[in-house]
Amino acid sequence: MTRQLFLDHNNHALLVVKEGNKYLHAVAIQHSGVRLVRVSKCEPLRPATWQGKPYPASRAARAFRAIGKRLGITRSARRALNN
Repeated sequence: MTRQLFLDHNNHALLVVKEGNKYLHAVAIQHSGVRLVRVSKCEPLRPATWQGKPYPASRAARAFRAIGKRLGITRSARRALNN
């Protein structure tokens, strides 16, 4: 799976970086900063769009890095965004 931006049921942005058997590994913005989280594949996610097309992953990664500079970012999230 290529990196893609999704929205969860609360409209939180998740940048999916890896797909496992039961979970998706995604970079998420939380109150404590930018973190790498696991999301169940059963959870309903919808793709984020921009001007009617899928939101560009590189643009999302840039925004996540900028927010990480202000709120803090974990080492694993930084590594996932740079790959």
